[in-house]
Amino acid sequence: MEVVIGIDPGATSGWAGVTVEHNPTLLLFDAMAMPKPGTSKDIAFNTPSAIAGRLIDDFRRLGHTVVAAAIEDQYLSKNPDSMKKLARNAGRWEEAWRRLGIPVEWVNAQVWQSAELGTSRIDSAEVKRRCAMKVLGLWRKKVGKHSADAALIARYYAIRMAYRQMRRNP
Repeated sequence: MEVVIGIDPGATSGWAGVTVEHNPTLLLFDAMAMPKPGTSKDIAFNTPSAIAGRLIDDFRRLGHTVVAAAIEDQYLSKNPDSMKKLARNAGRWEEAWRRLGIPVEWVNAQVWQSAELGTSRIDSAEVKRRCAMKVLGLWRKKVGKHSADAALIARYYAIRMAYRQMRRNP
């Protein structure tokens, strides 16, 4: 089975893997605070590259193939320092997947939130709460706020991929 990995690339990054089908299944999810590049915490085990490699291995052992990584696109905010950190983390995730030969798709936050939550005009705390509730409703799994975002980013992109495949192979 093909799998899409969703990435919420914040200071605490969440990731989740879902199957590519019209009604995707949530397979794996997690989150962690991202280490700052060049610090002692930036050890090989906790980098996006290491995590991406482990995810590919984990899915392979389960009989799945990672076919894409969907990363939430970053937008300008009122705080330039926060924006720089977010963009840096997003870039580290993109590099990790591309080095492994996995295509990367950038997913606009307003687009996936509108599709999955029905609106994009809500504050970030409410988005996180609604994401966690939707994941609980869809898959009966309680996940943290960063993993919930990642799961719905992956779900949004997996459904799009499934429809594209269906159109190509009716």
